[in-house]
This record gives sequence, C-alpha cells and structure tokens, in this order.
Amino acid sequence: DRFLPDKAIDLMDEASAKVKMEVTSKPAELEKTDRRILQLEMERVSVGNDSDSLSMQRLEAIDKELAGLKAEQAIADAEWRKGREALTALQDLRQKIEDLEIELAEAERSYNLDRAGQIKYGELVPLKAKLEELEKASEDTEGGSAEEVTELDIQEVVSAQTGIPLERMSMGDRQRLMNLESELHNRLIGQDDAVRAVAEA
Repeated sequence: DRFLPDKAIDLMDEASAKVKMEVTSKPAELEKTDRRILQLEMERVSVGNDSDSLSMQRLEAIDKELAGLKAEQAIADAEWRKGREALTALQDLRQKIEDLEIELAEAERSYNLDRAGQIKYGELVPLKAKLEELEKASEDTEGGSAEEVTELDIQEVVSAQTGIPLERMSMGDRQRLMNLESELHNRLIGQDDAVRAVAEA
C-alpha cells in the first residue's frame, strides 16, 4: 500500500481540512435550525390554504414554533458571525505582522535603519500586543484556538478511517498505542517528525 510518512501527512491534511471546515461552515446546530425553519415555512404555506379549524390550530402551532426557532436562530447566528469576525481579525493581524516582519528584514538588509527602527519599535510593538490580547480572548472564549489542529481532531480522523471508537479502547490497546512511537522508530528510520506526530495523536 502506502508508506507511513504519506499516511501521516494525509492524516494531518484531513484533520486540517476538517478544522477549516468547522471554522468556515455554519455549526451543525444552526444548520439544523435553519432546515427546521424552512420545513415549517413550507408547511405553513401548505396549511395556510385550508380554512378548517384543524388547519387553523396547526397554523397557530407552526407560528408559535417558528417564532421560537427564529429567536434561537438569530442568537446562534449572531454568535457564529461574531466568532468568525474575531477569527478573521486575528488572521488579518497575523498577516499584517508577517508583512511588516518581511519589510523589516528587507530594510535591515538594505541598511535602511530609519525604516527598520520605525517598523521594529513603532509599528510591530502595538500590533504584537494587540495580537496577544486577541489570542488570549480567543482562548478564553473557545477554550483554545479554533484554527489549530488538536489531538482530538486527529483522533476523530483516525476513528473515522479505521472504524475504531477511540473512547472504547481496551487498556491493552491503549498500552500498545503508548509504545507506538518507539515501535515505529525501530521500523522507520529518518522519519522522526512524522512518527512523533502520528504517535502523539
């Protein structure tokens, strides 16, 4: 089949794609609420054409459920958009800092010390402080950065690919996995980073 480094890279790639989808896509609960609202609105149109008492009662129930779902949707959508905007601001700030660091390196190489000093001590300092503040706020609200691949993300991908529920592994399996890194090092030479990434997942 394929060799471990390829599999490890594919595993990391799939976990990264999963995280990116989670960050950019609507949360599953919000999607579910959106679908339910659409169903109820279609049913409302259908029931609205009838004028018997049973249809009127159903129409009343639909309107009541729709009102509750729309309020729930508005709150969840606002939270999701706020989180996305915060993440976008964080990414934009990181990009701005990276661009300034590149400009700083170019200014230092060309001995443009005025510009280098201006960037290093004038422009980068407040941006890095702002970045640290935003990252801390992100960690406080999310319990970690939403854009980082975690061990849990890797475990979920492995579980999906192998069909093994990681939560239900026996102690013997867990012990064997604990020794996975040393076992892989014995078989694969020169692939330390890939072996470590797979073993730590």
